[in-house]
Amino acid sequence: MSDNYFMGLDGFVWFTGVVEDRYDPDKLGRVRVRCLGYHTEDKELIPTEDLPWAHVMHPVTNPSMQGMGKTPSFLVEGTWVVGFFMDSREKQQPVIMGTLPGVPESAPDTNSGFNDPTGKYPSTSSSHGLGESDTNRLARNDNALEHDVFTTKEFSNQTDVELPENTQIIGDSVVATVDASNTVDSINTPVTNPQWSEPVYTDKSKSGVPRYNTAYPLNHVFQSESGHIKEYDDTPDAERIHEFHKSGTYYEIDADGNKVTKVVGNNYEITAGTNFVYVRGDANLTIDSNCKTYIKGDWDIQVDGDVRETIKGTLTQKVIGDVSETYESNQTIKIGTTGSTTGGTLDMDTTTEIDLQSALINFNKGSTSVAAASLDFGIVQSGFVDSAVSFLRNTVQTVIEDEEYSAGEEQIDTGSDLLSTAVCGETPSAQSNPYDVVVDALKLGQTRWLDSDTKTGNDLYKKENPYIMALWDEIGYNSSQDWILDTVAWCAVFLGACLKRSGNAHIQTATARKYQDYGQEVWNRETNSLESLPKRIQVGDILVFYRSGLSSKSGHVGFYAGGRLDTTGDNRRIACLGGNQGNTLKVSNLYVAGSRSGLLSVRRAVSCVDKTTVAPDPTGQAVPYQGSSSGGRQDTLT
Repeated sequence: MSDNYFMGLDGFVWFTGVVEDRYDPDKLGRVRVRCLGYHTEDKELIPTEDLPWAHVMHPVTNPSMQGMGKTPSFLVEGTWVVGFFMDSREKQQPVIMGTLPGVPESAPDTNSGFNDPTGKYPSTSSSHGLGESDTNRLARNDNALEHDVFTTKEFSNQTDVELPENTQIIGDSVVATVDASNTVDSINTPVTNPQWSEPVYTDKSKSGVPRYNTAYPLNHVFQSESGHIKEYDDTPDAERIHEFHKSGTYYEIDADGNKVTKVVGNNYEITAGTNFVYVRGDANLTIDSNCKTYIKGDWDIQVDGDVRETIKGTLTQKVIGDVSETYESNQTIKIGTTGSTTGGTLDMDTTTEIDLQSALINFNKGSTSVAAASLDFGIVQSGFVDSAVSFLRNTVQTVIEDEEYSAGEEQIDTGSDLLSTAVCGETPSAQSNPYDVVVDALKLGQTRWLDSDTKTGNDLYKKENPYIMALWDEIGYNSSQDWILDTVAWCAVFLGACLKRSGNAHIQTATARKYQDYGQEVWNRETNSLESLPKRIQVGDILVFYRSGLSSKSGHVGFYAGGRLDTTGDNRRIACLGGNQGNTLKVSNLYVAGSRSGLLSVRRAVSCVDKTTVAPDPTGQAVPYQGSSSGGRQDTLT
């Protein structure tokens, strides 16, 4: 046959052989192969380093270029292979098509060819040995030859992880169980156990067979040299996916869809976007050491059931802002241990005042038989039961449709448009942000800003609140006029006084919507989209609202308090700090866009001197929401 020097035209010459070197200097995944019938086993005649480099053929699912696919090839010294020569005459360009598994019978002879010159393969180890099939033990599932991965897992198996102990909490015996929702798997049963354990391969699945129950040849196993493992098991009723690191870290998904993840070292999880977690059943969390949580934004928690906490050490809490708590039922505070002769101590320190409101205040729970005690009231007696004490009513006024608004009528200037000229005070103050003035006013407490109706509960319009009446005089009205009462809507009056005190231009008006074109425009309902509002607004900006519909001249005005600002969805609201909100000074979450009420414009205060210099940034922080929390009700304007 003539020589064409073209692969395939000079005949097809194939071979079987043994890999003796895989350290390709060009790092192409090539190996040196000693071929039966073409090379002698005498390494003095043909040393390993004189064998030709053989390319390794990859499957069509592996492009083997540009770093793509699975590279390099996974052939080790001692592997039996089959291939062909691209040059059938010289036989210096071998190509390996595949490997040939078998049953190794002896250890390698490093002095002879057709053996692993490093002496490593085949060898006797905890996961494989001589005289057994080259197929992985996990794929064969021979009872007499167990893979060492089971031993590694069992050695570090976590058992009896404790849940919160059965503790007497507020008179009730509360038993913590593995799964009160009855969605638990078949492994940790019964669900009333106060502990749970890491699943093992002998645990039964819901079908009644062990989680690992491989039947040859349905388990497809990959194992690396160091002992990393991947399994894709297709055995009926025992289908699994398993990935194991030689250190013992692994994850496994069993036939029931249960997933076990175990990290024997440290675990790091970083989510650059938003994280969504939904647990349909129970969640059990046990931490043997410390837990640190740092939330830079808000933390919203809703519990539809009960909350129980047992703190065996000291509880320390620090709140920089205000604390608002609403209890729609009873609150019980117990200090000291039952049976203790010394008891505990309750210390309350405040730099201003303590306000208590109740129809009846009892000391010592109304008992007259307690032991004598020295009281801070300056008396010593066997018991102390006070008589009923009347306090001024301090509640938010609620009207039909569960809406909160100012009871008094807003003053609408007739015969004029909704625009007034901003003016200065008689002696302008140095310019600051009006929001800082509002925060100082809020520190006086909400009770200082209640109108006479809210204080007394009657329907008589009066002039009983000197703080509110002084606002009218401050912006140029004469509060002695008959129509000026502390029950007349005073949101615009309060805002004007804050602007004046901070050296900014103000409008002498009680009409809220006269501020819709005041100062510097930040956002306008007619020219700006609602979605652009969060990018424009800042704490202390002036919020001008419409109420009773856009066509009405009625409105409301206040300052943006930071915190809530929802511009999408069905419940779009903004945190507004202003006067005459629930007949007092506080923060309320008001509608941004509604059929009856919403935001008209957002303005920024300007100097009363040149009407253009914008007020500096506020020094005060955002003020939390202070509206009603009963039944999830929000504050709205009517």
